[in-house]
Amino acid sequence: MPAKSEKQRKFLAAELERKREGKPTKTDMSEKQLRDFARKPKGGKK
Repeated sequence: MPAKSEKQRKFLAAELERKREGKPTKTDMSEKQLRDFARKPKGGKK
């Protein structure tokens, strides 16, 4: 499930990077959850 806004997506992408570096994060999400939320949605509205 992608993030609802671009700002949220960027925050979660930064959290994913911190988690991969072994640094503490502000969320309790797993790496898989962060990856799912940080991805850009496919396509656009028609």
